Amino acid sequence: MAETVLWTLRRLTLIVLWVHVTYQSHFQRTVVFIRANTDLGENVFIRGAGRGNCSADSCPIPITHRVVPTHAHAGAYYTWSLGDRHLDWNGMETSQHSFHGNKPHGTPMIWTTNKHVQGGPTVRDDGYGYTPTNRLGSNFWMVDIDMDCSQTYKGWFEFKAYTAAGDQGSWEPNVDQTEACGGDVDGRRPYQSINHMALCGKMNIFYFMNYGCTINNINDTLQSVNTDRCGHRNPSRRIVGGHPATPGTWPWMLEVMYQGNHGCGAVLISPTWAVTAGHCVRTAKTYGPWATIVRTGETNRHTISGREKDYFVKQIIKHPLFDKTKPNHDIALLEILTPVYTETDDVTAACLPSRYLLDDFVAKECWAIGWGRTHGGGDRMKLQEVRVDVATNTACHDYYGNNVTTRDVCAGLGSKSACGGDSGSPLSCQVKGRWFVVGVVSWGDDGCHGRPTVFTRISAYLDWIKSETGIDISHNVIIG
Repeated sequence: MAETVLWTLRRLTLIVLWVHVTYQSHFQRTVVFIRANTDLGENVFIRGAGRGNCSADSCPIPITHRVVPTHAHAGAYYTWSLGDRHLDWNGMETSQHSFHGNKPHGTPMIWTTNKHVQGGPTVRDDGYGYTPTNRLGSNFWMVDIDMDCSQTYKGWFEFKAYTAAGDQGSWEPNVDQTEACGGDVDGRRPYQSINHMALCGKMNIFYFMNYGCTINNINDTLQSVNTDRCGHRNPSRRIVGGHPATPGTWPWMLEVMYQGNHGCGAVLISPTWAVTAGHCVRTAKTYGPWATIVRTGETNRHTISGREKDYFVKQIIKHPLFDKTKPNHDIALLEILTPVYTETDDVTAACLPSRYLLDDFVAKECWAIGWGRTHGGGDRMKLQEVRVDVATNTACHDYYGNNVTTRDVCAGLGSKSACGGDSGSPLSCQVKGRWFVVGVVSWGDDGCHGRPTVFTRISAYLDWIKSETGIDISHNVIIG
């Protein structure tokens, strides 16, 4: 009898352990960053839910906070996380702790920075401040939790930020999130919502009041473009002048967007840097609702194909001599917040040209691409491509006089040229089997016919590009 009881107890213990492991396997580490420039005394919380079409008081997701500071005096963020056991829409939970009489307004976010200061606060020690998890910059508020993914909608959950100072607080406005998040995972939202949508088990990056999103694997080794691979594209692609481009034909082409709307073109030159025209970003911002976003993989703006990914722009660097009243030094660099995922043929960087003479691209195979005006002969919502002839610098000067300099390059004549709306888009030329960005669209003939398009000549700005980006282009010798 005793042996029977003992065997039964062991069996029950195994069943209990199996149930425990199964339950825990639903929990995955989930990180949410949201950039919010708050005022002194303000704190940021998030409220959310798991499944779509939930009412305001349903669909809570079980969570466990991961941040446990080593210092006993850890402040509000950590204290508010105690007893916070769900991501829900209701604000403070009954078990949740207060800090010096201040009640939490939801799941607390931690103010973080990527800048380590000796003796400064750290998330590990103080519950806020520097953390190596933040590779993004300052003012990125973070939630680092284990989340029950089984209570999400196919891995997705919704949330909004709630900013509060003391008892006074306000919701983040409605957000029409992009369908195509950037990053190294499939970040296409499963349905439309007025909230941010994030993936359980991933690192999710957002800006306050902005529609954009980036979703990466947590602690994944970020990909980069091998310099030997720049300027290569899938050899099976076939292109015809004057027609919409086949997806993947121009894998370095970027669309610059503001508030979800098309702005300009740009060209990817490394996983974290792009080049565009200076006039494209003369009033652009890198934070808030109008934060600049670049989109990879876009060829048809009528629809989302699944190839598109959106990435936040961290920094905009216009050339120091750029003059918005004149087409001089019309070039700018865009630093991308998180490295562009480049492990497919559809996305790679164009090569930067190094050590070639002024007219070395004359008579080479060169193409202009963009979403500009087509004079009714094409659909400008579809990325257009056209093969163009590069003019000598003397011929370019003959067309436009002293308005062009050796810092410019002319290409295209008549019906085969870039036009309004193509600004920032690249002039790509093939030499010895690799593609180089020779220029970006700057200006041209008002009617887009009769005279060539003027591109900002990239080779004239290589020293500046290298000094700002650190990109090594010394081996990109293409002529000879």
